[in-house]
Order: sequence, then structure tokens, then C-alpha cells
Amino acid sequence: MPLPAPLEKFTLSAELARTLPPRVLTIVQQHVGAAQAITARTIATELGMKGLNADRIIRLAINLLRKDGHDIVSTVKSPPGFFMGSCQAESDAYLQFIYQKIMGHWDIYHTYARIARRKYTGAQLPLPIVEDDPKAIRLETARAALPAPRTQVVLLPDDAHPVAKFWAFVRGNGVQSQIATNILRLHDNDHEAALAELIAAKEQTLEPAG
Repeated sequence: MPLPAPLEKFTLSAELARTLPPRVLTIVQQHVGAAQAITARTIATELGMKGLNADRIIRLAINLLRKDGHDIVSTVKSPPGFFMGSCQAESDAYLQFIYQKIMGHWDIYHTYARIARRKYTGAQLPLPIVEDDPKAIRLETARAALPAPRTQVVLLPDDAHPVAKFWAFVRGNGVQSQIATNILRLHDNDHEAALAELIAAKEQTLEPAG
């Protein structure tokens, strides 16, 4: 039995994609910094837009503006909404927010992919899951996390807490924290198993000393 067809993607018409973003930008440019955030609903109201999809249309217009290079940030904190970025701290906070959403969706995808595999014969997944080839995926991810080869592996004493040992290895060997977190998730937050995976990959990339 095939998987159900995906929902049709909501998009702007060519005319609206051309005319709406400049109008939205005019409003958002008046709101600089997180303290001046404005909601999509308020923007829609100021533009005289009504209807259930007004908020979604504004968000699509904002995404088009971002693709054009405009530094429009959003926040769910008080006050929530969109604003023009005014400092790196706001940019960093927004990137972290997006990262957390991505990882949350990845967990949902991974969970449902298992369900689809069991329920629908021959289900075609758009992204592989660990069950497809756990060893290959984990090792490839671990190797990708490692920077240029070094001549040592940075470790803590054996009696250190597994969490501390894992993150000390990550920092000491220049592993990207985002990728390290992905490896940890692949091991269901088992820090010892994730560390062993990283060490094995690291030892394969070491250059001979001297």
C-alpha cells in the first residue's frame, strides 16, 4: 500500500510574490531590534489583508525578503514577531531557534518513518534513517564531524562523568557541536557510545606523530 500523497505546498502567486514583499519590508523596517518586534497578523492588518491565510502569506513574503538578503529576524519571546536584526546576539538567538526547530522535526520524521516502514509495504522515505545502515551512517557522520587530522586524541580521565568526557572530546578535538549533537541523537543520548564512535573515527584520521 503506497504512502498517502503529501499536502500541496502553500505558495504565493507570481503577482503577489512581486508586489507584496516590498510593502511588507516598508513596515518591518520600522521595527529594529527584538524589543520592537511586530507580528505577522499586525503586518497583515496594516496592509488591509484579512482571512485565515493572511499570516501565512506575510510569512512567505518575509522568507522572500530574506532570500533577497534582508536581515529579518523573528522571535517567540515577548514581544513576539518579526524585526530587523540590530546585533549579532539577535542573529545568534534566531539561528539557535531555527536549529532547535529543525532537530525537533528530525525527531518527528525519524519516529514516523519507522511507523511508515511497518505499515506501508515498500514505503519510499525521502531521507534515510539509521535503520537503513546504522554503521555506515554513524561512521560517516562521525568522520564528517572531525576537522583536519591531528596527532592526538583529547580525552578526560576514565573516572570523569560520561557527559563531561563526551563534550571535552568535542571541544578538545575541534568537533562541530551541531554534528556532535546529531551523533549523540543517533545513539539515543548514550554519551559513552557516542564518544566511542567519535574516538574510533578520530583514530582512523590521525597522522603519524613526528
